[in-house]
Amino acid sequence: MASIGDVAAVLRTAITTAEQAAANLRAADDRLESTLTPLQAGLDGASNPDALDGLASLGAAREGLAEALDALEAGNDRLGEYIASIAGSGAENTRSGTRPPEPPSFGSSGYPVGRPHRIGWSDLHHVVNGDDDNPEKGGHAFGTGRPGKSEFPEGWDDEDISEALAAVAERPSKVNPDLTGRNFIAEGIHRGVTVQAVVRPDGSIEAGWPVKGPGVKRNPRRR
Repeated sequence: MASIGDVAAVLRTAITTAEQAAANLRAADDRLESTLTPLQAGLDGASNPDALDGLASLGAAREGLAEALDALEAGNDRLGEYIASIAGSGAENTRSGTRPPEPPSFGSSGYPVGRPHRIGWSDLHHVVNGDDDNPEKGGHAFGTGRPGKSEFPEGWDDEDISEALAAVAERPSKVNPDLTGRNFIAEGIHRGVTVQAVVRPDGSIEAGWPVKGPGVKRNPRRR
């Protein structure tokens, strides 16, 4: 019969896989959103049934992505609660014969461990305020109100957000490749908030957003 530690290890692997899927879903939703906006503008007033059906199908796909993302996050939360209830403390793991998990190491994945993890002004502007020429991209400061976007807690200014992204990129709890395969999505907790940062191979930060935690909110998606 599997030990509690073995069961917890399997569940942690499942959670990591689901979190990678969730990160890819967020990236896919962002890319689909950035494609839909100019497409909707270009087809505004169109009467061709194929064009209208295509737009409707893409809109339905975004709704499906949102539902799948919500289900993944809810499932992960429940699994995390279950692991906490059965795994107990490190001392309990030791008594059951299972060693506590080792601190994560990402050097073998190609992640830029030990390099400066910084975010430039233009990238920070994208994260905080969003792109000026595309209202569907970026914009995660509190009160920005961009549809479908998560927002950092009220009171977090540019410096707080920059600090959170750098801290998570420097000491992530997990790292996955992004949807393009070129960058990495680093995740960690800073001041109680789960944050994801998109990190380039040179160690610089391209983007980032809050996932969950005290004060984090997600704006409803545009219908």
